[in-house]
Amino acid sequence: MSFAENLKRIPGIDGVERVILYDNSGREVGDVPNAKATAGSCAVYSYLASRSVGPIDRDLAEEGINLFAEYAKEARDDSDSHPNIQRLFRVRDGEYLELEVVRG
Repeated sequence: MSFAENLKRIPGIDGVERVILYDNSGREVGDVPNAKATAGSCAVYSYLASRSVGPIDRDLAEEGINLFAEYAKEARDDSDSHPNIQRLFRVRDGEYLELEVVRG
């Protein structure tokens, strides 16, 4: 399935303003707004947050990578592309990431 098809399968993000990303010390390490250029990433991260209590684990990171579909392949081929997918690669490889969904 494509990224667009996968987005239709997960909950929408009406009312979600952004998803804030934290490292293991509670420091903010990212911010994925519900904006035109990042709405898809915001939807994936919001979905992952809904499936986790506490930090996301390797399995959830892999699920998120799979949701990104064709963009995940691009991110694998170019480590400077798709920073929101690159974060999930790092979580899959053992990095800590906790998500906070901010509703507006």
